[in-house]
Amino acid sequence: MCFSSFRPRLPLTSAEMIIKEVVLLPTYLPSVVALKEAVKKARDWVNRLEVLQKLEYSPYLEALESLMAKAKPIAIKLDSLDELENQIAAAHAWRERTAKTFLRKNSYYSLIEVLSPKLDVLGRDLFTFTYRFQISSVEFVY
Repeated sequence: MCFSSFRPRLPLTSAEMIIKEVVLLPTYLPSVVALKEAVKKARDWVNRLEVLQKLEYSPYLEALESLMAKAKPIAIKLDSLDELENQIAAAHAWRERTAKTFLRKNSYYSLIEVLSPKLDVLGRDLFTFTYRFQISSVEFVY
């Protein structure tokens, strides 16, 4: 039986405790070697996630998706994985709603192009910002 075929995945802390106890046994167990590799991969994954979370800026969605894809084959239950999946699903839902709101069908603009201001240069070093979608002008009286 292969370790990766266990369906209820072990939490990382339980797997680490099992390894500590098995090290005391005077025998060689091939499944323990696979468990050690899985624990090492899980620790590396958790460390990468912590580094991404400690950054000043939010990581790109593609970086989070890549990290999630690397976690899928790990045979250890990662507590942070469910939260990461929820965040990625929420980001996808936001992007779809935003695209429905701001993009027309068969538009050749990307979502980032539509949402970013466009800088037009006028004569005599004057710069104005124009937006692809103009909101009705509001006049403020002080």
